[in-house]
Amino acid sequence: MKIIIPFLILITLVLAACQSPSSSDTGVQTRVAAILTDIPTYTPMPPTVTATIQLPTLAVNTPTVAPTETPTVEPTQGTLEPTATAKVPGIPTETLLPSATAPAGDPRAVLGAPTWTDPMDTANNWPVGSDNFTSLSIADGELALTGLTATNGWKMASAPALKNFYLEADGRMTTCSGMDAWGLYFRVPKYEKPDRGYLFGITCNGNYYLKAFDGTMDPATATQIIYPYASKAIVKGSNQTNRVGVMANGENLKLFINGKMVHEIADSTYPQGYFGLFINSEETPNLTAKITDVSYWSSK
Repeated sequence: MKIIIPFLILITLVLAACQSPSSSDTGVQTRVAAILTDIPTYTPMPPTVTATIQLPTLAVNTPTVAPTETPTVEPTQGTLEPTATAKVPGIPTETLLPSATAPAGDPRAVLGAPTWTDPMDTANNWPVGSDNFTSLSIADGELALTGLTATNGWKMASAPALKNFYLEADGRMTTCSGMDAWGLYFRVPKYEKPDRGYLFGITCNGNYYLKAFDGTMDPATATQIIYPYASKAIVKGSNQTNRVGVMANGENLKLFINGKMVHEIADSTYPQGYFGLFINSEETPNLTAKITDVSYWSSK
């Protein structure tokens, strides 16, 4: 009997445990419920909407470029506008035509009879003789201008001062090399003291240049307006004849070689003046240029 009673008590306790949760089980359930409560409820995101943005139209101001007009030039005396090939200041323009005829825009072909011309059959228009820089003589229809130093030297023509004009000369260097040069000295303010003016020259090796010379400075200066520029228009080498020309209209200067405009530039250093020929014995002692013709066409 003593053994049965404790056994019944144990069974009673076991049954009671099966029917009532323990305090530890209750705590676990409480913590799980709390965790589930803390998990955020998933709410489906609305579909992504891609907005179409209308960008403003940019107004681009495109300049209207007028077509280049080729002026019609009547072959009358005093008209100083040959047919233009290009009008871009300071930029060389060389459109060489493979033709034996006069190039398009050749001033000599369209300006008519010159205002003044010298075919070098007399010495009436030039100071024959020598000075410290040059020597000049005329014989057999040629003017021979020789450079006696390695610097620029010139002789002035006995002709009026010019403002707007086309001036050209035909000539050749007998024996030359490299940067030896000859050309036109123009818009010289004082005939009696020709120490200022423009030098437009071509070289033996096929370059041309334009300088503004000022001998009143100490030392004298030659400002390079156009640096030496190689041109196919030049027939380079010794004993090669070339025709050099300059058209001046106010500050606008157009340079021509063998009838082709090779450069156009604006410069107002010298607005008007007299003209002559220059020689530069840069590499060859006693360099000589022989000129067969100098002519000009003037305009008011």
